Amino acid sequence: MPAILFIPGFAASFEVWELQVKEFSKDFQIIMPGQDMGLFDDVFIVGWSMGAFEAVRLYFKNKEKIKGLVLVSATPKFIKDTDYQFGISKAILKSLEKKIRHDFDEGIQYFYSLMFNGGEIHPIVKNLPMPNMEKTFSQLEELKNADIRDLSAQIEAPTLIIHGSEDKICKPESAKYMNKIIKNSKIEMFDEIAHVPFLENTDRFNSCLKGFISGQRKN
Repeated sequence: MPAILFIPGFAASFEVWELQVKEFSKDFQIIMPGQDMGLFDDVFIVGWSMGAFEAVRLYFKNKEKIKGLVLVSATPKFIKDTDYQFGISKAILKSLEKKIRHDFDEGIQYFYSLMFNGGEIHPIVKNLPMPNMEKTFSQLEELKNADIRDLSAQIEAPTLIIHGSEDKICKPESAKYMNKIIKNSKIEMFDEIAHVPFLENTDRFNSCLKGFISGQRKN
């Protein structure tokens, strides 16, 4: 039986994948946080947002096990730079960090609202356990410098890129960029969707993921 590893993004926990775990556990082994990936065969890694950084790194540590990668609302570099125009400005990240440091609970809820472009926060996100403060600040530091462009260009596994056309956190252009540099990749752009396509349009997301996995298992 193939296995799926779901990786959450910044300030989120594994519980954010509640609907996908419920759906896919019928036919797949779900790799839980902390489990040794070496215990599984035919692994598919699904990394969302900041979790895409970890997904790519895990791929290179376990290439013989990985049948496919799914990068959701991902960017290879979070901060805009002279040689990368598809990130957010340092000022935006600094403002977010200031809000989180000033009032941790309110700052996290503010970030959650950004995921949905200021609209209603999905109940699953609203009810996530409060993230660990130390880990959150560590993640903020990582976001300032994270850059997996070179690694991404070396990916050989079949890769599905899923992104929302209205994503303000990781811009849609970043998905198109990754689609361009990852040779064996395809992109699914979800119209009128922000940063959390697996919650904003769960049916389509699950269908895309099932179709991708099914296609790789036939190969």
